[in-house]
Amino acid sequence: MSKKRAIFTIVTCAIAVQLLVAVLIIGLNSENFAFLRNSARNEMEPLGNDYVLEFDPAEDPVEELSIDWQAGPVQVVASKGNFIRITEACGQELSDEEHMKVLVDDGKLDIGWDHNRFRFLAFPFFASAEKSLVVELPESVAQALTEVEVSNVSGDMEVGGIACEEADFSSVSGNIFLADIQCTEFCGGSTTSGDIISQDLTTDVLNFSTTSGALNFQEAAVSEGDFNTVSGELYFQGRADTFNHSTISGDSHAELSACPEELDMSSVSGQLALVLPASASFRAEHSSVSGEFECEFSGKDGAYGTGKPQGGFSFSTTSGDILITAS
Repeated sequence: MSKKRAIFTIVTCAIAVQLLVAVLIIGLNSENFAFLRNSARNEMEPLGNDYVLEFDPAEDPVEELSIDWQAGPVQVVASKGNFIRITEACGQELSDEEHMKVLVDDGKLDIGWDHNRFRFLAFPFFASAEKSLVVELPESVAQALTEVEVSNVSGDMEVGGIACEEADFSSVSGNIFLADIQCTEFCGGSTTSGDIISQDLTTDVLNFSTTSGALNFQEAAVSEGDFNTVSGELYFQGRADTFNHSTISGDSHAELSACPEELDMSSVSGQLALVLPASASFRAEHSSVSGEFECEFSGKDGAYGTGKPQGGFSFSTTSGDILITAS
């Protein structure tokens, strides 16, 4: 490439970048980007390094909740009060731009990390110091939501006392703790390295995945349970009409209160363990290269138990063992 052509290319790129920045700046101040602005009706009240936003859902109804957080713990709880209370805490003073962004629009409560309009262009290491978030919802609001979506990058997440149609919870490295969650249609989520721990969760479809984090569900009641892990372990205790878990090296343990209609468990090296009521009857297909298969139920020609088979099961591993026991 000639020297003149190289200079021309550099100048052209520089002009293009300036034009792009200009378009973004103009656009961010236009109606098309109004959703990026903070239109909270109440000003934040400073309490040391805590900032609190409180409003009456009777005046600003909330049916949906969306939280997009960065570095820091997030807590969403049902409260006995009549107001929605949002508390942001940080170990240092924050500028106006660094404070949380809260928007209530058409029944949706949207809580964001800060007011940075160029957050989508920023790298994680440019983020502010860790901040915690606590969202307190009156029981009348917490028990009548349509959609709930909560995500963060790091920091533990705790959500409890929520009833909705659909819910999604996700984190990169934070643990997720769920308690008393009722979803009529769907509940799901994911982490990379964080654990997901749930107590008393009811939904139609349950779908969770991790890379190395563990999945632990106790007292769960679902129509369809789907789980995916790479090295993370799964423990599920409760009822599932259909149950599916796929993993590479993580162990899988399902303790079911009733015989499911369908069940599919697969692993490369992880152990697959299933506990069923002693009265269960089912058909099971299993395959493994070097893993062992053990079943406490009497069986013949792929049918196990004493009654008419109630469910169809499939197990497959490469080296992991397969174990079926009676409770």
